[in-house]
This record gives sequence, C-alpha cells and structure tokens, in this order.
Amino acid sequence: MAYNPSIPPGYPQQGYPPSTYNPYAQPGTNNYQMPQQQQQAYPPPGGYVPQLQSYQQPAGNSAYQNYPNYDAMQPQQGAIPQGYQTVQQTPSIQQTQTYGSPTYSTNPYDYNNAQNPNTSNNYANTKGNGDDGVQYAYTAGENAHYSYDPNNIQYQAMTVDQWGSIPADQTQYSQYWSDSSSFEPETFSKNVKEQTKWNDLGWLIAFWINFVAFIVVFAIVVIKGRENWDLFFYGGGSYYPYQYSSNTNSAIHLKFNQSNWESLSVKEKEIQYLKMIQKQKKLEMRIQSEKSQKSDYYYDDDDDYYHESTTFNTKVIQYTVGFGFAIAIVINIIHGVYVTLAPVFYIKFGFVMIVIVALLCCVPAFLLKVYPILIFPAIVILLVICCYCCIKKKIPLSAAMLKQACTLLWKNPTIFIVMFIELIIEIIVSIMFVFAVLFVVISDWSYWIYIYFLLAFFWITFTFGYVVYLTTAGVAAQWYFLHDTEYMPKMAVWASFKRAVTTSFGSASLAGFLMAVVNVCKAIANDARSQGGIIALIACIAYCILLIIECFLAMITRFALIYCATFGVPFKEGCRRWTELETKQFVGTLLNSCIISTALGMNMFVFCVGAAVLGFGVGYIFMPHNIYLLIFLPVASLLFTLCMFSVLETPIETLADTLFVCFVERPENLKTTANELYEKLVDAYGSALEAEIQIQNSSKQ
Repeated sequence: MAYNPSIPPGYPQQGYPPSTYNPYAQPGTNNYQMPQQQQQAYPPPGGYVPQLQSYQQPAGNSAYQNYPNYDAMQPQQGAIPQGYQTVQQTPSIQQTQTYGSPTYSTNPYDYNNAQNPNTSNNYANTKGNGDDGVQYAYTAGENAHYSYDPNNIQYQAMTVDQWGSIPADQTQYSQYWSDSSSFEPETFSKNVKEQTKWNDLGWLIAFWINFVAFIVVFAIVVIKGRENWDLFFYGGGSYYPYQYSSNTNSAIHLKFNQSNWESLSVKEKEIQYLKMIQKQKKLEMRIQSEKSQKSDYYYDDDDDYYHESTTFNTKVIQYTVGFGFAIAIVINIIHGVYVTLAPVFYIKFGFVMIVIVALLCCVPAFLLKVYPILIFPAIVILLVICCYCCIKKKIPLSAAMLKQACTLLWKNPTIFIVMFIELIIEIIVSIMFVFAVLFVVISDWSYWIYIYFLLAFFWITFTFGYVVYLTTAGVAAQWYFLHDTEYMPKMAVWASFKRAVTTSFGSASLAGFLMAVVNVCKAIANDARSQGGIIALIACIAYCILLIIECFLAMITRFALIYCATFGVPFKEGCRRWTELETKQFVGTLLNSCIISTALGMNMFVFCVGAAVLGFGVGYIFMPHNIYLLIFLPVASLLFTLCMFSVLETPIETLADTLFVCFVERPENLKTTANELYEKLVDAYGSALEAEIQIQNSSKQ
C-alpha cells in the first residue's frame, strides 16, 4: 500500500477516527507517547516531514540530538531503530487536546514589529480570557526579564476598550491587574487585605538607622560645640582676643575674686567677659523696648492728635503674625471653594490674572517715562497668550479631573491631619538641621559631616513627605475601586495611613533615599559653581545633568508609589508596571493632556499677590504710620498663604494622579462614578495618541 504522508492510512480526512484506528501505528503524525510493546510499524520513508501543528524542530539544539533522522534511515520491521527513544514528544510540546488543533484567541493588539516584551524577551503572560471565553494559562520562564524603552515607543492606533485585551507581563504581583476580575470589589478588597508583606524591608531598616544616627550625631555636635557657640555669638560672630580694663562700664563686672579669676584659663576668661557684654546688650535692648512701648503714641502740637510711633515693638510683631495667619486662612478657604465649584473658570482666570498683573507693571513705566521696562511685561503677555493657545484644548479634561480631586479631598478632610503631623515633624527636623550646620561651621568640623547632615535631612523629609503621598493615593484608589460597596473602609484615611507607615514604608524610604542623593549632589555642584574657572564649568554641567535626573526620578517615583499605595507592591514593581503601561498601552500620551499643575501654579501666584495686597491694606487700617507693619504684614501674609497653598496643592495633584493610574488599569469603573470624566479621558487619549502617530509617521518620511 502506498504511503501518503499528508493523510495517514486508515485516518479519515474529517471527523473522529474509526474504532479500529490504532494511533500508535502511525509514527510522527501525533504527539502521543508510544509504548514499546505496541510499536510494530515501519518508520516513515525518506523525505517525510511530520505535521506537528506548525512546530519546527530547533536546529543545533543538543536537547534534540537523540531523535532519529528520518531522511538517513532505512526501513526496519519489527524493532525499534537503534538510538531511537520511545518518547516521540519533545519536552517543550504539551498535549492540549485529544484530537485536532486547539483554538487560540486572536490578540486584537497587533504589535507589528514594535517593542513587545512578551516576544522579544522570551517570557509569557499571566492567565487571561480569549475572545471565545476560554481561559488560557501562560507560563513564564525561570529567567524572565523585562526590557522596556519608553524613549523608542512605536505608537499604533488603539482605543481605551482594547486595553483589557492586552495581556499583562507575568510577575509575582501580576494577579492584581491580570484581568478584569482582579478589579472586582470583593477581589480587590481581598488582595489589599492579604498583602501583609513588608516591602523593601532593608530600606525601612536603613532609614530608621539613619534617623537614629542623625539624632545621635546632632547631640554630639551640640555638646562638643557649646564653647565655640558662646565665643562665636557673644563675640559678634568672630573670635575677639580677651581684653579687660578697669575702666570698663560699671554695668559689666565679673563676680570673681582675685584667686578665682586668676585660676581661669584665657579662653574661659574670654567667654565670661563676652557673656557680660551680651548681658549688657540685652539690658539695653529691654530698656529701649520699654521706652518704645510707653511712647507708642506721642502728641503732635500741630495736628492736636496722637500719632503712632514708627518704632518696631511688640505690637508690630503681634499684628504681623496674627493678621498674616488669618489672611492666609481666609485666602486658602476662598481658593478651595473656588477651585471646586468653578474649575473651568479657575484655569482660564489664571491666565487672565497674569496678563492683568503684567499690565499693572506697565503703569509705573509710563508714569516715570522709563519705556524700556515695558519690554518685560510685553514678553510675559506674549508668552501667556501663546501658552493659552497651545493648551486650551486640554482645559476641559483638566477641569474635570481637578473638580473630582477636590471633591475627594473635601470628603476626606482627615488627610489634612496627616499632613499637619508631617509638617510638624519636618519643622522639627529642619530646626535640628539648621543648628547642626551652625555647630559644624563654628566648630570648624569636617566638610563630610555637613554632607551627612544634608543627606540625612533630605532623606528624612522626603520619606515623611512620601508617607503623606501614599496615604492620599490610597484614599483615591479605595474610592475608585470600592465606592458605594460594602467593602469600602469606613475610615479610608486611617486604613491608607496604616499601610503607608507599615508595609509600604520601605518603599517610601527607598524613594526618599534616591531623591536625597540627587539633591545632595545638586547642593555640592551648586557650591562648586562659586569657585570659578574650569571647576565652575564642570559643576554647571553636572548641575544640569542632575536636574534632568531629578525630573526623571520624580516622574517615575510619582507613579510607582501610587502602585505601592493601591496594590501594596514593592517600589521596583511599581516602576516596572508603570513603564510597561507606557510602552504597551501608550498611556504616557495622556499625561500631556492634563495641566492641573500649571493651573495651580498660576493661581498660586495670583492668590499670593492678593494676600500681600490685603495684608498691606490691613496694616494701613490699624497702624498707617508704622513703616515696619506696612512692610512685615504683607510679607508675612504672602509667606503664610504660600505655605498653606502648598499644603493644599500637594493632595490635589496626588489625588488627580491616582485617579489617572486607576483609570489606566480599569477604565470601566469610572463610567458609573464619574461618567463625565470618563468621556473626557477617552476623548483625550484618542486625540493624544493620534497626534503622536502623526508625529511618528512624519519623522519616518
């Protein structure tokens, strides 16, 4: 009987094989293990190519050297050829069905030779659902690695609805976002509660070691430098040699008898003498202050009424601090209500106010006839108009995101308590740092101790700042995935804060350390720029490079910590997941569609100027002739407003970033909670991606 290699004897072209069909009698046509005692047939003739579902045997692979070469073999009957293994199935091929080829779902996302980490790096994906509803499991290799290039992304047309069809790269934490079921309220809540591992534990331990070392070194520096402190400050900032005269003012006298005085060293005598000088200065200042307080008002014979004194006194300090703080509170309350109720007008009005301020600056130039000064306001107005024309299409999305972020902030006001605690800690650490640097300078200690204090200061402040960031991001993520469900925590801020200071604190420490190192290097480069010559040139170049590195770290840290707060993953996994989404779903294009930070910055300038003007008006009402109050109160109002504005600005930006990340992971959730924002995000993504594709195509031509 002639052998037909395409259709084996006894095997029908369609349907199932007949009952008399023996699968072991047809070598090379299936993937079954052939028992030795049943092997009776000839090997296939020369030139036969087995049809193994498009499987191609790797050339030169040692794992396949023991398999027979059918072209070189002669037919033998009744025995297994020498060296022929009984298992005709290669280890890499697994049986999936009994007959026929399995039906695999077609991936709607065609990479078209673009960067695809799944294929180029030889690792597979986590489980996912195909179009036919069948769930397939993907297994990663033991040495799976990931290589993303956000700077060389090949953009292709895609919609938000296709995001769910793109398989996620497999990692230890990919089950948190592998498919749509991972974001169901019950599953999401369960995953959050089960993630109790302390991530980045080594960095957590290192941070607290540094924190304790900072306090210990500070105490040592203070104790060792007390004598130099007295000499430096009592001596007017320099080391004056000891001089004593019997003609010294009678208010300065040393309460020592002759023997005690002679027993003192020269340095001790100098300290005691300078202390007496300082006491006399304090006494004179107190007397002068008492005189000025008694003469706050004096009688003017010409006008027959009392004028206020122009001296600096306690009342000026009280008015400056009290009214400045009150003005800052009022201004920020107005700002919070304003940005929540009218976000579109808020963004547009920021541009208008900058133009108005620039026009007001032109008035003195006209009055004084100094016309060259008009160049600067004209440049500012031109830049503002150009900027507005470029970003006016981004205003609707930014306004919707800004409104939702502010709404979440007012629903969770306890976030401000966490921020207040963090602010108190930072103030204490800042005071310690200032005194530590002073002691290092006046004691002439090593420059490296100053570098350590600088590193410790930045590390501590950045880390505690990131704790607030994690807390705020966790609140937004809980609202996004668990809103109006039984799984929503009753105290969302507390639940998020607890995770931030426990399991995710190591991630905050790692991010804080990276930012601290960059800022210390910037400080060193900035100091070196003052030396002049070639060193200044090198320092300037290094400073610019460090600025670029800082921007990159700030961006990746910004989104990596959101993943730490949302899913409880380590910092490294957060960086990897965000980079994966940038290269596979092109979500980076959507970032440029939001101008919340720009809008807040412009309005901060406007409100701070308004606070200064209001402070001047209040000072003029209460003490119109006191020049100190008319200067200090506007400055205090501006600074207090700026500080409070920064406190309010940080959670707004964090909430907006978290909503953006959650939308990228599960856009469908936003349809029911904030449909207007969902529609604007979808439209913005399509427009931004289309623009990137056009730029990419034009660059290839």
